[in-house]
This record gives sequence, structure tokens and C-alpha cells, in this order.
Amino acid sequence: MASPADAETETTDEANTIVVLAIDYPPLIGEKLANFGPIYELMDTYAKLHFDTMIHPRFIPPARAQKIVHDGDWCLTTYPPISKEVEAVFVPLMEGNIRLGLLRERKPEISGPFTWDSLNELRGKSITILRSNIKTDFHRRLKDAGIDVVEVESMQQGIDLLLKHRVDYAQADNISYLSFPADIREKLELSTSSLFETRVGFYFNRVCQDRLFKAGHIPPEDSFQSDILTR
Repeated sequence: MASPADAETETTDEANTIVVLAIDYPPLIGEKLANFGPIYELMDTYAKLHFDTMIHPRFIPPARAQKIVHDGDWCLTTYPPISKEVEAVFVPLMEGNIRLGLLRERKPEISGPFTWDSLNELRGKSITILRSNIKTDFHRRLKDAGIDVVEVESMQQGIDLLLKHRVDYAQADNISYLSFPADIREKLELSTSSLFETRVGFYFNRVCQDRLFKAGHIPPEDSFQSDILTR
């Protein structure tokens, strides 16, 4: 296995630049967004204050990001590690959580909030989630509930499938939903129930700690945590 210094952390446009592994998840983070989106802007601000290096994002498909992180060939990522064997430390960038739920089409015959008490209530329905190489407890819970899981490369791809009536529901989060165009929000509603909640931040590989942080700065001791694992 290549070391982080040899693999996904190679220099980019400057000699002292480390790659941030990321996946497209507009409007929160994305290759085509202004300044790569608000999450990356928060991370860039943190890096300027606390890192002894510059950073630059590399956007790759979620399954590939998961494999690279699992193999340990990285220093920084916004993609949550799945395996507890990964030497990852989480750095929060803001207070509060992002709530991930499901989108459904608004229909006149459906009244009341979109909610559920148990995933079993969605048995037989199809939903989109981001593609993954490693099946987590989250995947298993969906399968055990009899839900048809359709893996996609981006949230937008899931929304497109929903609007084309190819799936029943599409995964989305509460912050992104508020930024959807008005015509999309008129067509789709976000569930009040959640699949899971997660914090906003990034992960660093513990083996890169000395290379990343400025002398005298003590990084957080919030070692590996991923809400996806525990839901």
C-alpha cells in the first residue's frame, strides 16, 4: 500500500499543497460551485488558520473515495470513513447537524407530512442513495426493511430519477433542500423523518498530523466517528 505522501496527497499546483478528497454534493460542496461550495470554504478558512500547508480539492466518485479512504492512501477528506480501522480524526466546521431524509413527489391526493416511525413502513419502495463499495449498517437496515436501494453517483442524479418516476424516493438533506429552485420544491417535499443525521466537517488521517498542522496547534481529539456507521 502506498503511503499518504505518495498517493492522494501529491502536490497539485504548488509544492506545499495537499489534496482534499471530496465528492460532488451540491449545493454544499462541488467542483463547479463558487469556491467549491460553503463546506469547502469553511475548510479552507480552517486550513489557513491551523495548517502548515495549502489545500486543494479533488472531486471523485463516492465509491472511489470510499476505497481510497479505506486503503489509507489519503491525508484529508470530506467523505466520511466507513471502517473503524481507518486512522481518521473528525474536525467539526460548524455547530448543528445536517439531517438526511427522503424526497417524494407532491401529489394532491397525499396530505399531511412525509414521515415514518419505522423503515418497515417503506417496504417495497425504491430509494436512491449515494453509491458505495462497502455495505454499511445503513445499507443493511434498508435491505432488511425490504427497501429497493438504487445507488447513484450524486444527489442530483437521484432527483432526476425521482422526477422521471423511476424511483419512489430520493435521498436529500435539509440544507440542500432549502437551496433548491422554487419549482423543484413545489414538485418535491422532504420528509420530516430522518434516515440519519451527521455533523459538518472533515477528516484527517492521523499519520499526516505532523505534516498538516502548524507548530503549537493541537488538533482535536475527536477520533474516528461516522454517524453512518451507527445508524
